[in-house]
Amino acid sequence: MRELIEKRPWLAVYRFPTYTPDLNPAEGVWAHLKKSLGQSGPIQHR
Repeated sequence: MRELIEKRPWLAVYRFPTYTPDLNPAEGVWAHLKKSLGQSGPIQHR
């Protein structure tokens, strides 16, 4: 893999930690949704 990367100067490789929720935009969406649903209260059934 290292050789492949070295032969292609246009290829940029970034190494991230294995689990990075701060770098995943979807995590922010889920956090906002959970917060909104938690504040809405229970659902009334007829």
